[in-house]
Amino acid sequence: MKLMPPYLVLRDFLSPGDAATLMEWTLSKKADFVSSSLRGGTVNEAVRKSSLLYDLGPLKKVFKERVRNDLPEWIKTMRATSFPFQGSELEIVAHNDGAHFRFHTDTGINYLHDGRSRRVLSGVYYFNREPKAFTGGQLRLFPIGTRSEDVYGDKEPECVVIEPEQNSFAIFPSWAPHDVARVTCESKAFADSRFAVNCWMHETVEPTA
Repeated sequence: MKLMPPYLVLRDFLSPGDAATLMEWTLSKKADFVSSSLRGGTVNEAVRKSSLLYDLGPLKKVFKERVRNDLPEWIKTMRATSFPFQGSELEIVAHNDGAHFRFHTDTGINYLHDGRSRRVLSGVYYFNREPKAFTGGQLRLFPIGTRSEDVYGDKEPECVVIEPEQNSFAIFPSWAPHDVARVTCESKAFADSRFAVNCWMHETVEPTA
């Protein structure tokens, strides 16, 4: 049996007021969302179909402070390795009808603030308008060593399935292989999308000589 990556799901992550503010902000910025791209800036909807907003507005500070303050406890609960925290990278993503993200990891060298850093932990905060008007969109975490052909072959892959539950926050290692299941949203209305805040927690990377 392959080793599953550690993960943590926190319920009622935001206060009701902050959750309402985030939804109001997201819907007001509909025109500013852009098509999600892959590494290198290319758009390939066969691999990743969704739209992004890089501005969290009034909730940016809330997320960044929550991550900074609670990260040590999350690491302890997950029994993960501690790391020199550099900062967090944030974006809002909207998954509407047919949206998905095929098998991938979140690792790689990224530039954050003024220094070089690397994603260590990934977090996904889920929110949606009530009543929920979409199905699907589950996060699937796969065992270490899983390959793409293991996921999309004839057999049902071994995985942990995390439902996109309202006001919940899922945390897992950025190196963990995962995907996002296809979303069905019959109305196709932007406001009925599966919304999420993607949050990557970075460690400092010392420059090479």
